[in-house]
Amino acid sequence: MFNQQYERTASWHKEYEQRVEEQNWDENKKVATKRVIEMIRNRDAYFTEEDTNDLDLFTGGIDTIVKTNNMINNFKSSKLDLVSLFNDIKAQNEDYRVIRDHFEMPQNLRGHFVHLYSIVKNIQSPDNFIVSYKFERSINQLIFGKRSEDDYLDLQDTYRNFPKINNNKVLTFYVYTAVILNLIAIDINELNPPLKQKE
Repeated sequence: MFNQQYERTASWHKEYEQRVEEQNWDENKKVATKRVIEMIRNRDAYFTEEDTNDLDLFTGGIDTIVKTNNMINNFKSSKLDLVSLFNDIKAQNEDYRVIRDHFEMPQNLRGHFVHLYSIVKNIQSPDNFIVSYKFERSINQLIFGKRSEDDYLDLQDTYRNFPKINNNKVLTFYVYTAVILNLIAIDINELNPPLKQKE
């Protein structure tokens, strides 16, 4: 079951640059998005005002390839200081809420900030940060219970303690959670008497 799920998940979970290249975007947007990805990964690089347009293009398109929360495209330089926000995200390695609660941004974006933060951190350090997908957060709570007041921090704790089995820890973790779901589904389908639709 694990190997089959690994093949299925690997078909869509690719390196960010590869996913960008597969998009039907104009060349300018692809180049700008890859430039932001490269800067996120460069520990010594900081965004400047010259990167504002690239950051707007990045936030406008990243959910197309990550598919976690389409509100990310509302993080625009016309609404907040994207340069400072991205530099703060790069520097914050513990609790995204420090930025969410203190950075000047429209109130309606605060609830969606975890998704942008998790994507940037996953690009920057994929062995330490996982993207905040609702599915993984839900499975994590189901298996390990609620350990704090924040389900993404709980997921982060689980992920950081997850063993690095191969060179792609994040892919292995996504496969792991999908296999758990499949096993739960098998158990439910084998219940006797079977569950009714409303149950």
